[in-house]
Amino acid sequence: MPPTRYVVTLFRDHRVEFRGDGAQGDECRASERLLPERAAEVDSALTELMRFANEYDGYDRTDAAKYLLTYSRVSGETKTIHHYRGDQSKDSVELAGIEDRMVALLGVDGWTKYRYPSRDVMLDCLVKQLSSRAAH
Repeated sequence: MPPTRYVVTLFRDHRVEFRGDGAQGDECRASERLLPERAAEVDSALTELMRFANEYDGYDRTDAAKYLLTYSRVSGETKTIHHYRGDQSKDSVELAGIEDRMVALLGVDGWTKYRYPSRDVMLDCLVKQLSSRAAH
């Protein structure tokens, strides 16, 4: 069963952890370490989040993905954004671009594969990291 949601966590030591949860309770986990340059690009994108509102929930489009973004700075300042991608306001669309950039920088596509049957986004957990672990 494909994951119905996933969580990507970037730690200060540049470690990235992925966890996908399936509708049947199955789970996919993977992790890797980012190069320092890539981690700096992610940090720059995360810093941009601080200027956005805490919630974008307009239903200009239905059946869109939902994102929950939380960023904690070294200073202790934290920002959480609830983002429904169906909100088509200017800031929401700009935020979606930053989210897409973070997904690419974090290498999430290596752990998920996007398909668009009708309008729903299905996430298939790939066995990139997991199959190599199982083989050892």
